[in-house]
Amino acid sequence: MKTKILLLALLISGCDMTATPFTPPSTNDIEQCQILVMNTTQYAAETIIANDVENQSESNRGWVFVDHIKPAQRGDINFRCNLEKNKVEVWAPGAAMWNEL
Repeated sequence: MKTKILLLALLISGCDMTATPFTPPSTNDIEQCQILVMNTTQYAAETIIANDVENQSESNRGWVFVDHIKPAQRGDINFRCNLEKNKVEVWAPGAAMWNEL
């Protein structure tokens, strides 16, 4: 009963319950993020790849994730881009937070 009342209240108040469906970043979005990271960091294009796991997560909506692969399999550096704001952030594992570049 409470659920029905809540739904009715939301409908009456004009709450739009239909959200925009999630779509992962396009190939073009990933390329734009790679260019943004390259221009910010001077890493070579061949070393920056898409992070498909993070890009498929709906909780990361609005961000494009790419990784810089270090030589000799020494790990990678994680970047995320917000293309609307032309912003690049890097993951700082020691601080466990994203930092804007």
